[in-house]
Amino acid sequence: MQKKLCNGTALFLLLVLAFSAVPTALGASAPLPDFTQTQEAWDGYWETVKDDVGQIALTSGAEMY
Repeated sequence: MQKKLCNGTALFLLLVLAFSAVPTALGASAPLPDFTQTQEAWDGYWETVKDDVGQIALTSGAEMY
C-alpha cells in the first residue's frame, strides 16, 4: 500500500511538472506586441492618470550613466 501511494504521488508530481512547462514552451515563439506610442499620445494618457495614487511607477526616471 505504501509503495503504491509513493508511486502515485511521484507520477502525479511528474505530470504536474511536465504540463506546467507546456504553456511556456508554446508561448515562447509568439512575437511581443508593439507598445510604442508618440510623445503626444503619452502626454494625453499621462494627464488622465497622473493624479491616480493607485498607479505604480516601474521606471526609475532619468538614466544615471
